Amino acid sequence: MLKKLRQIGLTEYEAKAYLALLKFGVQQCRKVAKHSGVPPTRVFDTLHSLVAKGFASRVQDKPLLFKAIKPEIAITNTIKQRQEDLRILKEDLLSQLKNITPKFPQPKVVEKISVLPGYEPLWSFVENALKEAKREVKLMFTYEQRPYRILPLYKKAVDRGVKVKIIATKITEAGMQLIKEHIKLGIDVKFYPVQEIRIAIKDGKETLITMLNPRDRHDRVNIIIQSKELSKALDYYFKSIWKKARIIS
Repeated sequence: MLKKLRQIGLTEYEAKAYLALLKFGVQQCRKVAKHSGVPPTRVFDTLHSLVAKGFASRVQDKPLLFKAIKPEIAITNTIKQRQEDLRILKEDLLSQLKNITPKFPQPKVVEKISVLPGYEPLWSFVENALKEAKREVKLMFTYEQRPYRILPLYKKAVDRGVKVKIIATKITEAGMQLIKEHIKLGIDVKFYPVQEIRIAIKDGKETLITMLNPRDRHDRVNIIIQSKELSKALDYYFKSIWKKARIIS
């Protein structure tokens, strides 16, 4: 428990004090020190640090009393804040790093293949494809995940004339709601049950393939292909599936 609390940003003393407040309720500093094992000389600063981080509140001054904020509130708010901090950091880093160019002449790369693990490479590729595509974006995936940053990009892509086609390989009740949102935006959506593979194609020139481990759906490998010839072959595969797929209305 202490280790997990430290993983979300609490120090060891803060984690111990927070657990003591949860177990024993409203307490004075000396009681928190007794129940948590935090040194009496450190407990005052530790509790005020918990207040600053949103894990405790100061409920009375004389005598000085503290109480724990409910875990569902404290942890949710902490994670949201961390996500926002990471988003701002990402934008700041990208704005600075994108202007860095090699000082020396670089060899021309004819084809490029990158292999990346996890969920995020897929959605990063889709995000960039929707922002940069000039003609079309073709996608094939389940409707089990939906990063909220992606939805506005669909609309912007469609508004500037990009044709977006999606093959849904699995449909859930929640997924059907998202499919209806996409159809309203002018996106063509069809259904066809394809197992263990996901595809994203931008303008027929750049492709991402995601391969899933059938025994562990969270274990996945993304292959990003910047090759016209390979992308053309995968585009042909997408078209063959599209012809067999069922229209969703």
